Amino acid sequence: METPTIRPGKVETSSPVPRVLAYFANSAQGNSVIQYLGQLGVRSDQLGVTPPDHLPKSQGMVLSIPCETPELMAQVEKICRSQGARVHRSRG
Repeated sequence: METPTIRPGKVETSSPVPRVLAYFANSAQGNSVIQYLGQLGVRSDQLGVTPPDHLPKSQGMVLSIPCETPELMAQVEKICRSQGARVHRSRG
């Protein structure tokens, strides 16, 4: 077993960001939304993805999308719903 490495630098705590949780029955739809989210300014390093192999029946995809503003949240929800996702909000 290797010793874990620790990266130098100060870690700043941040307040929780509200999120949109989207369940896609088809992972292809989830992948297309992931590509579009980058154009909206959603940081990909904060995007949570549950791939199909971690879901029942190995189908679908769950995205946890950080939305820093109410306007961005409305856009993200609209895009996800247009691709057939079930959408829920999380306060963060």
